[in-house]
Amino acid sequence: MRQPPSRPIIIAADAEVTPYESSNSRWRETRYQFCIGMLVVLAVTYNSLIAILGANGSAVNATTVMIVEAIILAASLLAIVQVNFQRDDLPSIILFFTFFIVTIYLSIINEFFYPETLRNISIISIFSMLGLRASFSTVKFTIFTVCALVVIFLFIECYSTPLYVEIFQPAHYFEKTRGLEIPDWDKSGLFGNALGFKERFSFGLSDHRTASIFLEQLSLANFAAFLTVFLISLWQRLPIWQRIFYAGVIIAILLTNDTRTSLILAVLAPAGYFVYPRMPRFLNITVAPLLIIIAWIIEDPNRPYADDFAGRLSLTVRTLKGMDLSAALGMNVLDASKFADSGYTYFSYAATLPGMVLLWIFVSLYIPQTTPAQKRYTYASNLFIASSLVVAGTSIFTIKIAGLLWFLAGFMRSQKDQPARPSDSDHSGR
Repeated sequence: MRQPPSRPIIIAADAEVTPYESSNSRWRETRYQFCIGMLVVLAVTYNSLIAILGANGSAVNATTVMIVEAIILAASLLAIVQVNFQRDDLPSIILFFTFFIVTIYLSIINEFFYPETLRNISIISIFSMLGLRASFSTVKFTIFTVCALVVIFLFIECYSTPLYVEIFQPAHYFEKTRGLEIPDWDKSGLFGNALGFKERFSFGLSDHRTASIFLEQLSLANFAAFLTVFLISLWQRLPIWQRIFYAGVIIAILLTNDTRTSLILAVLAPAGYFVYPRMPRFLNITVAPLLIIIAWIIEDPNRPYADDFAGRLSLTVRTLKGMDLSAALGMNVLDASKFADSGYTYFSYAATLPGMVLLWIFVSLYIPQTTPAQKRYTYASNLFIASSLVVAGTSIFTIKIAGLLWFLAGFMRSQKDQPARPSDSDHSGR
């Protein structure tokens, strides 16, 4: 097992030294960093890889997906323990074991084992610790690789949707692995929500809502939001061509996916780049409560439900108002699945209301916010998470998005010092 450095790290002009580098050979360190990056890439793409296998005749089902995800998490944990645990690992470890206790409590009072919440928290804990062990070049490699794959298959999907369907067969994949029946009228072969509906917001540049390697539309929309967080956080450290590339990918997704929330976050990002570093440390903890308070104030009980942002805010308020004490204490965990469009209510049912509060505290305080980059990440990611929990129940916990988001969070936590000047270098340290 590798040991942490016992003396100050001196960074040469042409070298990259990671926070966990020891006397091991440069090759061993490079191989370790490559494995970290590929584990994150695999976490994002494994559904599409399984879908390709299914489209070519392999037998796939829900168990296949669960086994592959479990293998990825186990391999990631194995990579983590190759390096001695450090103080920065402590919040992730405490989070995991706290919700391990919550899971035992939920299983006892409901008289059956309920692993869903622990699985969600495991993704957060494991990928944040992976990020702590990643160098800047690994982060750049990982995000660029994922982005390149998204662009390739987004182009195929837009240019030749039949070819895209032939490669992945999204509708059949979700029927086999999620039990989602294909309507008789839907001959597109795409995920069920891809065609949208007449009243839905759209730029009209695609005949359906795109999904690329994510196979379903919400994850691609969330990827655009994640990419916005990544770009605003590390803008100064990225080469100009990468800034242009990532901005172009965000725009392409927004124009073809018809996502409202990610569009709002992207529009706010340029102002946030300058505003967030001037905000007080940890004031971001108020983002979710303020969003819920605003929703509570504007909610009209007589207003018919509509699938827009105001409608989702209203739905969140109504479902939270309908939560009784037994639900808040986790005695009705099976009802969590009923709240697919309200993440605050979903997680409160699935992990108790105090569990929801504890998760938000972790989300808000995990980054120390000692540098402008850390503040940009924290405020932008908190806004993303808080707004996502309004419009969807589980999307922010899926490994495809949560893996990326918390991998980047772990890396940002490790960056205790702000680079002296904008640079394209790969220096890393904490």
